[in-house]
Amino acid sequence: MKVCILVLTYKRNPQLLRVLSQVAQNRASYSGGNQYSVWVADSDMLNPETANIETKCDRRIVNPGVGFDGNILNYFKSYSHEFDFTLTISDDDLFSSGQVNPFSVLDLALESRKSIVLFNHYDCHLSDSKNVEILGRYYNDSALGNLWATGG
Repeated sequence: MKVCILVLTYKRNPQLLRVLSQVAQNRASYSGGNQYSVWVADSDMLNPETANIETKCDRRIVNPGVGFDGNILNYFKSYSHEFDFTLTISDDDLFSSGQVNPFSVLDLALESRKSIVLFNHYDCHLSDSKNVEILGRYYNDSALGNLWATGG
C-alpha cells in the first residue's frame, strides 16, 4: 500500500526538523512491505528553511490559504488520491520508537483496512475512569466537516 505521512506545519521549523529526523531514522530501519512517503504541508509560503525541509522529506506542498483547516483541506482535496492511506501528524509531535518500529505498528493498523477520518481537533476531558467528555472544537471551518474519505 502507498501511505503518506503528512506533517502539518506553520512557523515551527525546529520542531518540524526534529520530527522529520525521527521519521527518517525509523523509515531507514523499516523492512515491511508498505511504501511510505513523507510529505510536509506548510502554511508558511515564505518559509526561510524551505531548502532544508525539502532535503528531509519526499515532498513539501504549500497551503495556498491560511491556517490549519486550510492546510489539511488543501492536501485532502488536491493530493490524497495519490495514496491508499494518509497519517497526519503535527510538526510538534514525536515519532520516536522504543522496541517496536512505528512503521511496523502502522502496518498492523493498515491490515485492518479500516478508515478513520478526523478533520477537527476537540478538547476532551476524562470525566471518570470510563467516560470522555467532549468540550468543544478547536477549528471551525465548515468545509472540513463536509469532506469525507474512504480508505484514505
